[in-house]
Amino acid sequence: MLSFNAFSSDGGGLSLSAGQGFVPYGTDDPMGRPSVKYPTNHHLSQIPERFTLNAAWSKGAWILEAGVFGGSHSESPYDLSHIKSFGDSWSTRVSRRFGETATGDGLWEFSLSHARVSHTPSHKNALFNGGLRYNG
Repeated sequence: MLSFNAFSSDGGGLSLSAGQGFVPYGTDDPMGRPSVKYPTNHHLSQIPERFTLNAAWSKGAWILEAGVFGGSHSESPYDLSHIKSFGDSWSTRVSRRFGETATGDGLWEFSLSHARVSHTPSHKNALFNGGLRYNG
């Protein structure tokens, strides 16, 4: 995944990312969590291992993310055939942080996301996810 911070200011910023990884849907990337908290059902709460183009805009405590990606899933780490389906699926996520920790991160985070995934031309899913996370 390659990321670029398009602009950043005291009030917010915009970043763009492209490559293979997690699309902006569901809960945050489980690899960023302590191993004890890694969910066994992470495929239900994320859409992993897709070739994706993402944008993230932040303003204060709000974060809005959107992504376009290929809906087909790769069969192995070296299988790049899912690049052919790039652009047939999309996702959005909005998050709001509440409270503040000593490091400036939100103590609580609430998120809602929606995705349309085309696994094949005849197999399409509409996905919805909501989450509330405590960082204490």
